[in-house]
Amino acid sequence: MNDSNQPSSRQREAAAQSMALQATRARDPSARDYQRIYAAVAVAPMPTLPADLATRILTQVENLAESARTERMLTLSLVLVMAIGCLIFAGPSLVEELAVVQLPKLGSWPMLAAAGVLSALAIDCGPQWWKGRER
Repeated sequence: MNDSNQPSSRQREAAAQSMALQATRARDPSARDYQRIYAAVAVAPMPTLPADLATRILTQVENLAESARTERMLTLSLVLVMAIGCLIFAGPSLVEELAVVQLPKLGSWPMLAAAGVLSALAIDCGPQWWKGRER
């Protein structure tokens, strides 16, 4: 538990730094470490930003956008592969169960394939579509 009367480590550090600054002015030997640090920071040159920093950041952002596009395509591909696998393994059982339903003369496979593709598209594009409709 923290006692509200006890200073935090940041407060202690700030107090030590201010004491060292005062000691630097008064030449107190007990604050030698802080004197060295303060002197080094005071004379150190500030680092400059590279001239092409914005270009570098933009390139990194574009690379991230490209990887997100690739990830979306891979996800859609995997969902389609899973849907086709489900059709192959569960399709015959579904055909037997749906035998009571009158399907068109094309057979049941095109309908099942279309359902799988539409399901994959709904999973991949559905959230973006709903976000657009909320505006």
